[in-house]
Amino acid sequence: MGARKARGTLPIGLGILVLATLGLGSFSLRQFSGSVAGGASADAQLVRLGAATAAQASAQPQQPAAAVLPQGGTCFDKYTWIQPALDVWFEKAWAAANQSTQTTEQALQVLRDTMWNKYHPGMDEVILRPDGKGRVLMDILQVAPPNQQHKKRCMLGLLRDAVETHNAELAQLLGDREMHLIVETEDFGVTWKAQKSKIPAFAMCTDDNHSDIPVPDFTFYCYPETRFANSSWPAIQSLLQHKSDMLAWHERRSELFHRSNWKVGPRRGLMPLLQRYDNGTGPKSSLEAFGAELDIQDTGFVQVNQGKALRKHEHFVWLDGQCDYKYLIHTAGFSYSGGLKYKMACGSMVFKFESTYKEFFEPALKDQYHVVKLPAKHDGVEEGWFQNFTAPLIKEVVQRTIGLDFQPPIPKQGQAFVREQLDMPALHCYWLGALQRYAELYFLPKTVRQLELEQQGGGGGGAGGSKAAGGRRLAEGAGGAEAGGAGLPFGGDPRLLAAA
Repeated sequence: MGARKARGTLPIGLGILVLATLGLGSFSLRQFSGSVAGGASADAQLVRLGAATAAQASAQPQQPAAAVLPQGGTCFDKYTWIQPALDVWFEKAWAAANQSTQTTEQALQVLRDTMWNKYHPGMDEVILRPDGKGRVLMDILQVAPPNQQHKKRCMLGLLRDAVETHNAELAQLLGDREMHLIVETEDFGVTWKAQKSKIPAFAMCTDDNHSDIPVPDFTFYCYPETRFANSSWPAIQSLLQHKSDMLAWHERRSELFHRSNWKVGPRRGLMPLLQRYDNGTGPKSSLEAFGAELDIQDTGFVQVNQGKALRKHEHFVWLDGQCDYKYLIHTAGFSYSGGLKYKMACGSMVFKFESTYKEFFEPALKDQYHVVKLPAKHDGVEEGWFQNFTAPLIKEVVQRTIGLDFQPPIPKQGQAFVREQLDMPALHCYWLGALQRYAELYFLPKTVRQLELEQQGGGGGGAGGSKAAGGRRLAEGAGGAEAGGAGLPFGGDPRLLAAA
């Protein structure tokens, strides 16, 4: 086959198909009611399609998405990191879609049926549909209950606000079509790359083995584990900014500070190692190794019941207590950790041990500009590398900044990023961009692999390649859908919360 054409123009055969299908409405599971403006709608259990209905629905041709690109004056002009971040996340989603043989409905059904052994990860099906009066309504169908109710309430609450804020753009995007998406509320992705899914799910984080699109997690809307009466990100960020402004750099404590549950992720190996430096059983003292003492404690797992955190550990420190320190250590938790933004909001120097699990905004963070990035493994660090490279790097940064009478550039820039680029309008803008790009996959009539199979069988109508809006060229795809990731993506109880 020849080189693929850019997506800006359609081949004649496919163009005829597009024109023929423009008048068709998209198929849906059921007719629903409820709107964004109407507040939280009651959850309904997902009603499965019968075999005949499913076959009829999947047989209908899909409609291609119209090009919806950022225009001058849009929110993407202010939050310039969003589109590059979405490039990173959707690259994996497009790679999977190019190889997929699924229809959109088939891909949705596979996501709905996802199981981790005998556990069904918590997820909801969100339906965006036109009301016939120029607005988009948002409905929710519960596919499986969340491991904590506040996760669902707060993740979908933020999405509702985003849909309301950008309703006009979404109405233009959808026209008279409706669009379904899966939002899962676990600490891990559900869309294995090996599944070659036509569409991804939306998750709190993603990793190298999944094509899920990471979106703002529940902590931006509510975070009971913090124990604050108002635990929304805007409220806490304002508190941390105020504390930071009130506490000059030279007045802050010089220890390297950390509080967390040490029984998960890289903390399992890293924290006991740091503890040896701290108690004199390591190769050096913490002052010799890092240029500063350590203040680290294991605060255990924080249980939440009915939206309220339970037992308070004796070493518990309020989030604004972190701002008392010049240096904060951040690590991944059970998968990712939602605590990164709070550390950056303190205006402290954040030593960020890297993880395969990424939050939605992490592509925007630059090493030695917003944070200081350090290597880690899923269960700790390589001790020889830590002793010969990581510890000296920490010490160099500490010695360079510990005696300053002003806030160093790195923490100042990191603090500015979370204050100015992670406010609520930015989160709404990110969701808009994610939905626009998702629509390209959702309404894609045929994937690269489907067209290749049609051509091999003498079909395809001379299409020669698959196109979608926006001018992004599709990658070459090969192979059909295959099962992948039958087991748990981790060792442990999937119902645990993400560690703070």
